[in-house]
Amino acid sequence: MTLILALLPLGMLEAQGVAMVKRQVTREELARAIESNDTTVLRATPSQFLAATQRVVPNAGVNSIEELARYIRALEARPCPPDTHQLSRVLLRDRSVDWNVRRAFRAGEVCLFDNNLGQYVLSTLCGNLIMPRTESRATAPAPLGEVSFTQVTVYNIAEGTTAPAASPSASAEPRERREPRVRERSRSQWPIVIATAVVTSAVAYAIASHDKKKSEATSSPPNGGPVNPPSIVSFGLQLRF
Repeated sequence: MTLILALLPLGMLEAQGVAMVKRQVTREELARAIESNDTTVLRATPSQFLAATQRVVPNAGVNSIEELARYIRALEARPCPPDTHQLSRVLLRDRSVDWNVRRAFRAGEVCLFDNNLGQYVLSTLCGNLIMPRTESRATAPAPLGEVSFTQVTVYNIAEGTTAPAASPSASAEPRERREPRVRERSRSQWPIVIATAVVTSAVAYAIASHDKKKSEATSSPPNGGPVNPPSIVSFGLQLRF
C-alpha cells in the first residue's frame, strides 16, 4: 500500500475552518447535544455556541447553557433565506470560532428563526450561527417644494435689434442690455458742419454754371459771328455765426 502525503502551506491550513456540528441536526438534537456536550454531534463546545449566540442575538436574554438549550427549542424551523450571509465556523488550527465565512444557503437548507426578533439564528445543516445583515437604510430626501424651470436663450444682439424680454420667473438677475449709442456732436460743432455743407453746395453750383456757359460759348453763333471767349465765374461767400 502506498501512502501519499499532501503538504499544504501553513497559512492555508490555518485558514481552514469547518462546520460547528459534524452532521445535519434537528432543533431537538442540537439542544440535547449542547446540554450534554455530545462530541459525536458537536465540533464547537457548548460555551462556544453560547458566545456565538450572544453575539448574533444579544437581545435574546441567553446567559447560560441551559437557557441556550431552551432558546434553541423555542426557535422555528423554516427555509433559509436565499441571499448570502456571514456565518461562524470552527478553525482547524486552534479550534476557535471565527466569522470569516460568507456563503449563500443551499436549496432546501433549513434554518432556525427567532419570531420575536424577526431574525435567522443558525443553520441546521452546519450548525453555524448567522450574523445579522446590516441594512444600510438610506435616509429619504426631504420632499422638494414646487420647482420651476426657466429656459434661458442667449441672443446675439446686433445694432438696431432688440432681444426678447426675459421671463419674470428667471432666477438670475438680468444683464444690463447696452443700447447702441448715437454719437452726439457738441453744440459748438454744429456751425462748422453747416458752413461746410453750404460751401460744398455753393462750389458745386458754381462749377455747374461755369460748365453750362462754356458749352454755350463754344457753340457756333448764327450768321457766322465770332466766337465769344469763355467767361470767368467768380463768387463770394460770407458766413457769420
